[in-house]
Formats: sequence, C-alpha cells, structure tokens
Amino acid sequence: MHISFPSFSLREHLLRLLKRHPVKTLFFYSLGSELLILLFLFFAFLLTTEITLPGFISLRLNLTWYLIGILAATSLVLFIGKNADIQPSQNIPFEKIFLILSGLWALGITVLSLHDFPWWVIVLLLIILAIVSTWFWRSFFKKTRNT
Repeated sequence: MHISFPSFSLREHLLRLLKRHPVKTLFFYSLGSELLILLFLFFAFLLTTEITLPGFISLRLNLTWYLIGILAATSLVLFIGKNADIQPSQNIPFEKIFLILSGLWALGITVLSLHDFPWWVIVLLLIILAIVSTWFWRSFFKKTRNT
C-alpha cells in the first residue's frame, strides 16, 4: 500500500492567503513595514554600542543572526508587497535633516572605530566617506526632469 501526500509549497500557500484575505494582507504589510523600521533602528543602536564598547554586545548576542532575521523580515515584507500589488505612498516629503543626522552618525561611528589609527589615515578615510556620500546624495536624490 502506497500513501501519497499532497505536495505543499509554502510560496503557493502564501499567495493563496494573500488573495483570500486582502485586508489582513494590507494590515500585515503595514505592521511589517513599521517593524522593519524598529528593527533597523535597534540594529543601529546595537552597532553603535558595539563600536563604543567593544565586546559588550558581541559577547552576549550574535549580530549575524540578528542581521539574518532583519533580512528575512525584509524579504517577507517585499514578498507581500510585490504579490499583493501594494504600492507604498509617501505623503510626507523626505526630510533632509534625517539624512544629515544619519551622515553625522556615520561620521561619528567612523571616528570612534578608527581611534587607534594614525591621524592621516582617519582624515583620508573621512575624505573618501565625504566623496562617496556626496556621490550617493546626487545619484539618489537627483531631480528628474520630464523632457
């Protein structure tokens, strides 16, 4: 006697759930997006703590698994958004102050992590960081013109 089990595909099952419950899908997409923001902020906090106090976090918590969890959560939110045709709308214009504060945080973390390096290496790395940051700023926030 041969017993056969129906094939189970997690992707197909998730797609059926997304189509069957559109309101819950939107709810979980919104909840997941907010959770991602909190996870990334907490990761920045853990990274800052680890750089200022070396070993304080890494002796107690493996940041690799935390990062893998963040990537899995990001993949799930992107999967839900893509398959449910959810287009995120941003009513509030992007604030440049957030980007400036992020740049200052990156600058501070870089300086703290390089405190044992010679001063000329720190200056060189900060100049490179400024050039790359300016290039990213111009390429990502360039005004597109309809011509």
